[in-house]
Amino acid sequence: TYLDRGAHTEKEYLRWFPSINASYNVRENLIARAAWSTSIGRPNFNQYAGGVTLPDPENPSPGDQITVSNVGIKPWSARSINVRLEYYMQGVGQITVGAFRRDFENFFGSTTLESTPEFLENYSLNPETYGQYPVVTQYNLDTTVRMQGISVNYRQPLTFLPAWARGIQIFANGNAQRLL
Repeated sequence: TYLDRGAHTEKEYLRWFPSINASYNVRENLIARAAWSTSIGRPNFNQYAGGVTLPDPENPSPGDQITVSNVGIKPWSARSINVRLEYYMQGVGQITVGAFRRDFENFFGSTTLESTPEFLENYSLNPETYGQYPVVTQYNLDTTVRMQGISVNYRQPLTFLPAWARGIQIFANGNAQRLL
């Protein structure tokens, strides 16, 4: 169901996003890499549409909710640091170990509220039809969110296989990340 509100929203992203990348050959087969970067993450376009998504009261299902767009939501920005060691095995194969830390400003949060009589009246919604549904919307967090993690990768071509099977390789990776 679409409700015409005649909303107009204008957004502009005029910023610089610098980054620095460096590599150093520790040995012939060992490379150390480091990077620092800034980035941005825009909200989904539907956040700027200013709409309200309503559940179908004639076909209710568990988890039905009223979703309200937040036209005032800001994009998140992040400062990231990445470090990595790459070891190239004799002939073929590679093992990589890396770590990262990313600090987010204005990260997105979600909240669920009761549909109050004032809310329903503001959107011209019938309280008997929609009063039972929770209201969900997104907002920007006031605090900095830090994410950090590590990764380990292994790649090894199986060169001992017959010629028709060349190109088959083993690849494995593991990642662990934590949101602080």
